[in-house]
Amino acid sequence: MLYESEKRILTALWRAGSLKASELIAQMKEEYGWNRNTTYTVIKKCVDKKLVKRTDPGYICSPLVSRKQIQVRETRELLDGVFDGNLLRMMTIAAGLKPLSRYEVKELRRIIR
Repeated sequence: MLYESEKRILTALWRAGSLKASELIAQMKEEYGWNRNTTYTVIKKCVDKKLVKRTDPGYICSPLVSRKQIQVRETRELLDGVFDGNLLRMMTIAAGLKPLSRYEVKELRRIIR
């Protein structure tokens, strides 16, 4: 499971590709009000979880996982944890949250085939 703080670091890195820790610190401060220690702590957790690679010199941070990899992992955890692995139940609830566009209906039909 990813914490929201880890997702914020990853999102910044996905946008940029790689950032110096100092750049991440400035960005997290501006966007979320984080202080330097908070940012370093979250970077370390991401490194420990093998989500982010840190290289020296310059304390350059780069993502080790793609957005899609995280989406698959988080969706699998949601499916298993909340819906007991029942994909139909999850899709029924998700589809009921907002009306599907014609494009979305067409894509779902294509996927089902």
